[in-house]
Amino acid sequence: MAVVSRTIHPCQAVALLALLFVAASILISGIAVLQSTESEDLFKGSHWNHPGETIEAQELLTAKYVRVESHTIRTSGGEVVSGWLWVDFHDRVDILVEDQDGRFLLYKQTNYALPAQSLAVLSVHLGQHEDPLKAAKNELSREMGRRCTHWVHMGTYRTDANRGAGFVTTYLARWTGPLDQSQRQSTDDLEAKSLVRMTRREVREALLSGSVLEVKWAAVISLGLLHLEQLDVSSRLGSRKSGKDKPMSVRGASKKGKSQTNGKLEISDNIVFLDDGAQLSS
Repeated sequence: MAVVSRTIHPCQAVALLALLFVAASILISGIAVLQSTESEDLFKGSHWNHPGETIEAQELLTAKYVRVESHTIRTSGGEVVSGWLWVDFHDRVDILVEDQDGRFLLYKQTNYALPAQSLAVLSVHLGQHEDPLKAAKNELSREMGRRCTHWVHMGTYRTDANRGAGFVTTYLARWTGPLDQSQRQSTDDLEAKSLVRMTRREVREALLSGSVLEVKWAAVISLGLLHLEQLDVSSRLGSRKSGKDKPMSVRGASKKGKSQTNGKLEISDNIVFLDDGAQLSS
């Protein structure tokens, strides 16, 4: 069998090399674009270092919203522990919103990690170095189409005391009013949800019955209710001291701590709960 040899013309060789060069250039450019896009979306928050306890930190994973590290730490008891998983997550702001009539604006919504529908507060992730109050105002305007001039800061809290997971800053937005529809911005939320208005009593009952399934939402609602009840108590005590209010007496109140009901007052363990309002010692 005869073997036929075939030579490649120099022009063909040049064309082939040019084609390979163009393909490689396109591939390299595409990889560079993807890498730059991914790096822009990666979590860029500061690294946690606990003075006197953090010995070493090794990054395991970085994604859009989260960074996972393995820390070597010295515990407060003096023990050195390696492989301590640490999670950096975007800080967030949770807001309990009250309208001009004293009712609360909450969401009924579903979320991927929740087993059922839950009541939820207004919530937004913070960008790096973003001011929490400014973010809260923007989210109230964008998401609910409302404005507020009376903001109550209820504290900033670590989400997980041992593993990190960011901080949550909590606000109570009091006496909010609607914006002009032209000032509303579009929302990009992925969750299916509906807005509901609830009285203070309804919110308290929903909280105690387990209708709020996310712990941070439950915390900000609890803080808001406590804040308002403390204001009611202070206001009533101030009125008593000024002589504008007579001492409260409730017929049939139990001195043994048993719960009784008299009209719109409930007495339990020498504490009086006013209907949808204050809490006072009886």
